[in-house]
Amino acid sequence: MLVSDIIARVTAVSNLTPGNSFCISKINECMEDLALEYDSAKARNSTTQTCTDVEAWYELPAACIGVYRVDDSNANEIRRFTIKDGQLIQFDYEDTFTIYYYTYQTEVTLVTETPGVHVSFHGAMPYYIAFKWMMRKDPANPRISNMLDTYNDRVEKAYTALYRAKTRHRRIAKSNESY
Repeated sequence: MLVSDIIARVTAVSNLTPGNSFCISKINECMEDLALEYDSAKARNSTTQTCTDVEAWYELPAACIGVYRVDDSNANEIRRFTIKDGQLIQFDYEDTFTIYYYTYQTEVTLVTETPGVHVSFHGAMPYYIAFKWMMRKDPANPRISNMLDTYNDRVEKAYTALYRAKTRHRRIAKSNESY
């Protein structure tokens, strides 16, 4: 869904017309809030690091907000590594490792862009924007709690659907491996 589509949905669900710049800033805020709560709303990236000294600490990318997997040069997932202060990583043996990490979504700046979070979360964004606009312009509006409740409900449904799809694929992969 494009930013312009999300803005149109704000008007459709709330009869409000906040400006594009307000909506864009709240979409970016929403993506950040979602990423803090749900791994499936975070962007993913990877980098490689060659470990030549097991005593050394290696810097993680500046955009890294969490490591979710590390593979060795044979593409085997490893669990023997240490992360310090969220910015440094140390390995237990010498090798070249692929580090898979979470990062924040790229901010949107134009109405012609698509927010980077999974499309399942896009349907919740108009309610987030409407809630924020009402809190700013009309804090006594009785519909505020309805907008927030609808946002939370849609986010939870998106997360649940993504989680079910992920575990369904995992079960299929495991059942295929057992043949």
